[in-house]
Amino acid sequence: MWLEISLIVAIVTFSVLYGKLACHEVDEEAARAALYGFFESTHHSRIFMSPCQECTGLSRKKIDMIPLVRVQDDELELGRECIICKDGYKAGEAVRVLRCKHQYHRECVDYWLDKSVFCPLCRCEAL
Repeated sequence: MWLEISLIVAIVTFSVLYGKLACHEVDEEAARAALYGFFESTHHSRIFMSPCQECTGLSRKKIDMIPLVRVQDDELELGRECIICKDGYKAGEAVRVLRCKHQYHRECVDYWLDKSVFCPLCRCEAL
């Protein structure tokens, strides 16, 4: 009996909310503010950022501070690849090593870091 009542309540609630959404009766600004508040309160603020935060990358000077290493022959056997361009590394090629220890082709990650301060893989701060 309680299961049936719970199911009916859930269906009615869903129908009312879906109807309001379909009729555009939902205040988009209030919904956006509630969503932003949720992410802030649950420490997921990196996932839901304002556009200006997403577009702010590192300066050229800061990017150049990130260490470069040369790929060694013995590392090629591991089959590693740059996750930005999906190409494998070549012996002697310069790769940047971010603070999180993830490596990328210098050209790929420099372009990325010009737009974002975060590692493309784990989203940790690059510096």
